[in-house]
Amino acid sequence: MDGHSAWILLVTLILLLGVVWQGVKGENTIKPDYMTLLVISLVLLVTLAGIGLYGAFVFVEESKAWLHFVEIIVGSAAVGLITLGVNSQLQSRALNLQEQEHLAQFTKQALDDKVVIRKRIAQYFAEVTQSDKLRNGWRNYLKVVEVEFNKEKENAKAKQDEINILKERIANLESRSNETSTDESQEPGNTYYKAKTELRRALRAKEEELNGIKEQLIPSKVQKFREDLIEPFADLEGVNLRGRNLRDVDLMGANLEGAMLLNADLNGANLKRANLKEANLFGADLEGAKLYKANLLGANLEVANFQSANLVKANIMGAIIHKTNLDDGILVGANLKATNLYKASLKGANLMGANLEAANLYKAIFEGANLSCVDFKNARFYRTNAMGANFKDANFEGADLEGAMLVKTNLEGAKSLTVDQLCHAGSLFQADMDAELKDMVKKQCPHLFEEPPPE
Repeated sequence: MDGHSAWILLVTLILLLGVVWQGVKGENTIKPDYMTLLVISLVLLVTLAGIGLYGAFVFVEESKAWLHFVEIIVGSAAVGLITLGVNSQLQSRALNLQEQEHLAQFTKQALDDKVVIRKRIAQYFAEVTQSDKLRNGWRNYLKVVEVEFNKEKENAKAKQDEINILKERIANLESRSNETSTDESQEPGNTYYKAKTELRRALRAKEEELNGIKEQLIPSKVQKFREDLIEPFADLEGVNLRGRNLRDVDLMGANLEGAMLLNADLNGANLKRANLKEANLFGADLEGAKLYKANLLGANLEVANFQSANLVKANIMGAIIHKTNLDDGILVGANLKATNLYKASLKGANLMGANLEAANLYKAIFEGANLSCVDFKNARFYRTNAMGANFKDANFEGADLEGAMLVKTNLEGAKSLTVDQLCHAGSLFQADMDAELKDMVKKQCPHLFEEPPPE
């Protein structure tokens, strides 16, 4: 092979190595835009090698002419490949500049205090960024943010565990105070009352701390009140709507788990099938609201107004219903298991078929309420006012009726109702019950059928 052939071969090899280097630089795979250049270089190399071998072994004049022709082709190809390489580098730099300019628009979000915002931004750019260097940087940043995000989730779980422990302690104190069978156990100045007050104060503080952590884990658009977010099936978990005017809003099927709705005006609101699990509705106004099959598990409904509200088949299990107004409410088939209805008012309410197993009904008011077929298993009726209520076919298994005012009530067909239970009641004046049961109670506790003195 002569000097011309060697020169052409050297140039072709340099071009080939340059293409491969550019193709794999920064990553371990050849980029698609360099595949064409690689194929061209390989074709030139094979062609030149064939001509070189032909000229070396045959050494005819024709081979020299071919070598000269190939010199022209290789030279032109070299210029073309170099031009393509330069253009590729210029385009790559221009792309980097464009992406950096685009990124500058999101600088505020990328440095947001909320870890969830930074996480979403990092996820977005880790996927859509075309520049290898920038994309890898975003992927590394995403790993850092995810560690912080997971730490906040662990903090939220730990705080929720502390809240659950406080709720359990409050429930135990309420149970013990009821067992004392004294009215003073629920009044200020009593030891139990003071202890519960302190625990509830601590509970509210923990709930505020948890809400602060949740703000780190929930998109900021949810944390601020916006009219466009108030719509059916909206995801409003942890939203703060304290004191807001939400009259007649349509939030059917919305997720309001853990929402802060203290003193909010939800008069006439549509909350059918809405998730209000552990929501804080202290003092909220839900008069006439529609809560059919709503989930109010563990919610705080203290001092709230649910007058004439529709709570048919709602899950209210474990909710706090202290001094809540449920007058004329429709709670047919509702689940109120283990709820605390201390001094709650349910005058004229319809609770047919509801579940009040293990419920605390201390001084609750059921005047004229429909309580037929209700499950009162292990419920506490201490000093409950059920004047004129309908208990037909209700289940009283293990229920404590001590001090319950059952004046003019209908107890016909009541299940698991014993003489001993009824003898602990406050009054059975003009109460209707199965004749045999009534006779036995009259023999043991005749004073219960006398008209009680006015309060």
